[in-house]
Amino acid sequence: MHPLIPTVDDLAADAVTHHFDDMIAPTGLTNMLGTVRVDHDLTAVSAVQFPPVSQGLTQTAVLFVDGRLFASYGAPVTHEWRPDRVVRRATVGDLEVETTTVCVPGRTAVAIDIVVHNTGAMDRVVRLGLSAAARATRSDTAWLDAESPSERDTATVDGERLTFSSADGTAWSVQGIVGGSAALSGVAELPDAFDAGIGGNGRGGELTTSLAVPARGSSRTGYVQAIGTSVADATRTFDLVTADVPGAVTDAEEFWNRQLHAAFDPDDAEFSGALPVLETTSAPLRRLYWWAALGVIWFRRDFAGNVLGRSYDTLMPNYWGTTTFIWDYSLSSVSHALLDPGEMRSQLRHWISLDIHSHFGTSSLTGGPVGRWYSVNDYAMTRLVHDYVRFTGDTAFLDEVVGGQTVADSVREWATAWKDLRRGTPLADYGEIDNRSSA
Repeated sequence: MHPLIPTVDDLAADAVTHHFDDMIAPTGLTNMLGTVRVDHDLTAVSAVQFPPVSQGLTQTAVLFVDGRLFASYGAPVTHEWRPDRVVRRATVGDLEVETTTVCVPGRTAVAIDIVVHNTGAMDRVVRLGLSAAARATRSDTAWLDAESPSERDTATVDGERLTFSSADGTAWSVQGIVGGSAALSGVAELPDAFDAGIGGNGRGGELTTSLAVPARGSSRTGYVQAIGTSVADATRTFDLVTADVPGAVTDAEEFWNRQLHAAFDPDDAEFSGALPVLETTSAPLRRLYWWAALGVIWFRRDFAGNVLGRSYDTLMPNYWGTTTFIWDYSLSSVSHALLDPGEMRSQLRHWISLDIHSHFGTSSLTGGPVGRWYSVNDYAMTRLVHDYVRFTGDTAFLDEVVGGQTVADSVREWATAWKDLRRGTPLADYGEIDNRSSA
């Protein structure tokens, strides 16, 4: 590997060990098609969304060991995050359980490789259970709230897997455990106002398997959740991934190493530009620079149906998926201009074609506006155009007509917009606290 270009190992976070009730921010993963939040539990994940399908913050795959909820053991869990995976491990008696979670490259799926180590002197049969839930839905409009849309699904057993479907049949989640069985939940139906059981009203059933684990040996299985807009698509994806869960973990590492290399290679077509490599003898500075680069690459979204073809989200994995905030995007303005100027040009044209004084960002699902006006928009857009032209040399962009006037005229308009916000004083009125963004 190129010594000036990072790999996933170079960007691995420090291991964090915590108990169930510790205040800790959960980690996230992405494959550029969707996102998932990795929770405290050894297998639990939530906020699994692959646009246009979403399911809010619904949690699934909550672990049971030998019929007992894993969280009830009170065992500390160690999390190790890298761009491509999250490894979680914990010890329960003479069992060491280690899981590796990935967003599967090129697939609308999440996979978890589960390995159980038996440190005891006797062979064991270990029963693993996962409480499965989903609230998959497909919205016809932009996701206008921080939490993505969700709805109560219908769950059915399909052989070894559980299949969840939205009421209109346009959103599907297929979940299963390799070599296991599936059964519907016995939780009674309750109104949406109640949150009953693990997974709440999204709870559909249990996935179980029994592993024969030899003394001083190991045994493995895997969990997969596949998302689709039809049952055929979701099932096909599920079957492809469950055929080789360890292979999906390997693929994720290779995928992310390729993305990192491409970001610094001007001859690689993965991005329309490239970031400069940093030559320094300071290891902390080098690591900080690589982390900054990852912070941009991480939010790239190339999902099918993206109206811009490619966009960069600015928040994940909990909230505002599919939304690009003008303010947030501008904070990485120079990086966007260097790394992906083609996408930046497209994004700027799109924003200029809209009224930037009526929203804080736009949806990659519809292209339409999202949220209230942010007072920083005029400055942010001026900065974005300035950095794009400065670093690309594309001065002809200023003469292009977008939204009925040249880009240069739009810049002049943003630069003087404050004058129209004066209310009888020399100072501009930039609205209420909700208009002042998170700055």
